[in-house]
Amino acid sequence: MGDSSTGTRVFVNSHEVHEDWLKLTPRQQEILTNVVRGFSNREIASAIHVTEQTVKDHLHNIYARLGVKNRTQLVTRIFRLQI
Repeated sequence: MGDSSTGTRVFVNSHEVHEDWLKLTPRQQEILTNVVRGFSNREIASAIHVTEQTVKDHLHNIYARLGVKNRTQLVTRIFRLQI
């Protein structure tokens, strides 16, 4: 899926995912990375020192930018484009 040695690059195999990645702010990229890793909103909030509501707000903006409706569609889109 990415470079597991550094844990920083999640998407490396797809041009489309790369384009999606560039649509996001650095904070949104950080949140998306944690979503793909399976973290809950609460776990993400704790890890990046924000409120759970802030994570939800960022996710809403990510969904809008990437044209998905929910977390399941988001993760499905990312993994589908990886192959």
